[in-house]
Formats: sequence, structure tokens, C-alpha cells
Amino acid sequence: MKVNCENCKKPITSQVNALFEQFEPGSVVCPHCHHQQKRYVSEADLLIYFCFSAVLYSAVLVLIFFLLNWKMQAWVLILAVILFVITYIAMKYGSAQLYEKAYFKADIKNKVIQEEANTVRKRLKTQFILFMLVAFMFGTQPEFVPFFFILIFAFLLLTIIKVRLAIRNERAQK
Repeated sequence: MKVNCENCKKPITSQVNALFEQFEPGSVVCPHCHHQQKRYVSEADLLIYFCFSAVLYSAVLVLIFFLLNWKMQAWVLILAVILFVITYIAMKYGSAQLYEKAYFKADIKNKVIQEEANTVRKRLKTQFILFMLVAFMFGTQPEFVPFFFILIFAFLLLTIIKVRLAIRNERAQK
């Protein structure tokens, strides 16, 4: 999926992906015509991307860990590489799709929110790293795999609550 500039219609997909990957709230500026896009990426958008990426990365990480612990064969390595490629494509497509569709907040996707960008970025990056560490610790030990699934479920539940609160706060801002 390609995201194009509102003004010059040239692709800005890489700038959109960078905004999401760095957990940076704000608007994308076209590198070609330097037009600032109307679409504002808020904390709620970043939380949705954060949830999607954390669950996807941790599931793939644990799956690959268990694949590599099997008897080493060529098909296992090929499957691991295919999983990494699918994850990469899903993350690139996911951020562009989230930018275009603005799930759960399509009516306020252009609303500029007053939020501390540096604080949001640091908090989400720290939470992502901690989640991946805990998921790796639980997911790579066979006796802790049930706790891994409990962790994923609890994480999804908490993120849904956080997204709902963030969207409510965005709607409340004038």
C-alpha cells in the first residue's frame, strides 16, 4: 500500500513508516514539496501500532525459537526466513494501512492533539522493549508458554483500554 502526498501526489510511505516505527506523534511532511499533511498521527494511533507490532514480533520470535530448537533441517531455516519476511511486510503494510484508514477514530483523524511528543515516544519505546524482554523470557521456556499466552491476552486487554482512553481524550480536546 502506498501513501501519497495530499499536495504533489508523490509517495510518502517511507515517512509514514518512519513516524510509526519511531513512535513519533505528529504530521508527516512531504520530502518533495515540503507540504505538511492534514493527517495527524496521535498517541492512539501509535498505541494501536504498538499493540500490533509487539504481539506480532513476540509471536514470531517465540515461534522461530521453537522451530530452531527442533531438529535442524533446511525447511526449518527456510520457514524462519519466511516468517521474518512476512513480519516485515506486515509491519510496513500495517503502518500505511493504519495511517490511511485511522481505525477507531476516522472522524477525528485530522485533529491535531496537544501532547508531549518526546514523552509519548520515550514511553512507548520503553514499553515495547520491556514487553519484548518479558515475552522472550516467558516464550522461550517450554514450561512458561502458558504464561506467555496469558501475557499476550493481558497485554491486548490493557492496550484496548489505553486506546479507548486515548481516543476519548482526543475527542475531548478542542
